[in-house]
Amino acid sequence: TNNYKIKELDIDENDNYILNHNWHGNVRELRNLIERIAILQPETKEKISNIVKESLKNTNFDEKISECGNCDNCVSPQTTEDLTEDAILALNTIVSTGQYFGVSHVIDVLTGALTEKAKARGHDELSYFGAGGTRSKQYFQSLIRQMISAGYLKINLEKYGAVQLVPQSEEILSGNTRFHARINETAAVPRGAAGKSEAETLAPHAAALFQALKETRLTLAKEKGVPAFVVFSDATLREMAGRKPLTEQAFLDIKGVGRQKFEEYFDSFTETIRTFD
Repeated sequence: TNNYKIKELDIDENDNYILNHNWHGNVRELRNLIERIAILQPETKEKISNIVKESLKNTNFDEKISECGNCDNCVSPQTTEDLTEDAILALNTIVSTGQYFGVSHVIDVLTGALTEKAKARGHDELSYFGAGGTRSKQYFQSLIRQMISAGYLKINLEKYGAVQLVPQSEEILSGNTRFHARINETAAVPRGAAGKSEAETLAPHAAALFQALKETRLTLAKEKGVPAFVVFSDATLREMAGRKPLTEQAFLDIKGVGRQKFEEYFDSFTETIRTFD
């Protein structure tokens, strides 16, 4: 990636995009960044537009620079993590919802938020509903934003801001490309877990049941030929281990369980709960 000199670009620090004086990236990435920030943060649109237009007008994109030693990328470079599995999860969730919805709704489906929209559209019945329940909404917001910036997703303005796949998305889905991203530590902490593992947040007996439920999930996933999280997320199993639902209503009350999953998995998981007790 080449470095091109930009007069000044100052964007919301909450997204870690304070890029004063120098932009480290190529022209395509810069354009993607400008478009993404303008869409996701409308309140900054006018500021960005004025700064960037003036910068682009006066910038010679053939002028390559070395590290400036002053911007945040040079002073405090952030390490990236391999988040390919979560990126695939996000892509599949977008496809399963029809690529008609914005980032917020996609994240609600990923995290298992039983919103009125999710229920009205039947998205609480999708296999990916709640599949990312061990992650926070902030985590997926950051992940999806970086996927957009990297060119693996797009925001379709003609479809009212729907987040959609692009040809490059297949590179991740096929396993040919790994997706690395920078995730704020606080955004990556599972909800309610404070950085601990799922089992550590449960009482000893419930933690043991949680492991038994994971074994049941793995068996079912292998039978169906799908990843384990498609059956139920860890967050759903953790709640199941704590509440031990044995009736239809109790099982449906577990976050991440919809009518379809109830029909498919009620018998198997309640049998595990009864056997374990």
